[in-house]
Amino acid sequence: MFILPALILGLLALAAWRDLATRLIPDTLPGTIALLGLLLRASEGMAELGISVAIALLLFLFLALLHSRGMLGGGDVKLLSAVALGLAPLAIWDFIFATALAGGV
Repeated sequence: MFILPALILGLLALAAWRDLATRLIPDTLPGTIALLGLLLRASEGMAELGISVAIALLLFLFLALLHSRGMLGGGDVKLLSAVALGLAPLAIWDFIFATALAGGV
């Protein structure tokens, strides 16, 4: 299962490059990251998958609210939610915290 996280990291690097180069992130990148994340969590069990999907959905709704108020870009909403699908609940919190710190710098 090491290949899925490596693919996700590669796609995130590609998304970062595209964002810097064109200020656009194609929907296929977060979609593929989401699919790989779902496969990763499904390999750990259906209960784990369900929890990650529920948390990612709540995160998406919250981030979409921030986006609607002009506080966050659409690419951020797509990528954060897509990555959350592949993470365990505590890892989602760590990811959001690290992302917020990195964005603040």
